[in-house]
Amino acid sequence: MIGIRLAPCYAKDVSVVSASVVVETLVTVAVKLALAMLGLAILCIILNAAHGLSRIITSGPLMSLPLPCVFAVALRGAPFRRLEAMACRWIGKSNALVMKLDGNRLDYEIRSLLRRTSQCARAFAWEFFSYVTGALEAYLGLAMLGHPVSIAGAVAMESLTRCLRSAFFIMPARLRIQEVAIVKISGAFGIDREAAL
Repeated sequence: MIGIRLAPCYAKDVSVVSASVVVETLVTVAVKLALAMLGLAILCIILNAAHGLSRIITSGPLMSLPLPCVFAVALRGAPFRRLEAMACRWIGKSNALVMKLDGNRLDYEIRSLLRRTSQCARAFAWEFFSYVTGALEAYLGLAMLGHPVSIAGAVAMESLTRCLRSAFFIMPARLRIQEVAIVKISGAFGIDREAAL
């Protein structure tokens, strides 16, 4: 959030800054989806939950269908030009906010960023790697508390907890979501509530 506010001070082209924020958000959503699938797959393998979780994992690609659609709209469509046209109709062209909008330029900048597939793939890989290595904290913490868990278990706990926190982003400060997720997922690995918390 701070970066978004500071960026216009250093980059005069607001469309470029806005496009980078939109593309970064799309990459983050893709990473969170991949994390959720990884966490569910590990949980399914470790717990030998053949039918229940495997159905969830196989339905994962169906649940993720909106994501490629969003990427396709960003690449082929002109969503911000359409939003600008709607704003002009509703608010009026003379409004100060509407006068600052340039939907065509923003759509162009988003498309040009998304076409840099190697850079988007690297951003995806680095973000995914940072989340997976964050599981080391859970692994070491549980080992120090005398409740060791496998690295795969720590990755499952970390990835699913992060995904649940993201899924409940609308709740103020995500009150109790992280704690409940940690306790429930840790319980699947035989870790009691006190140690999980």
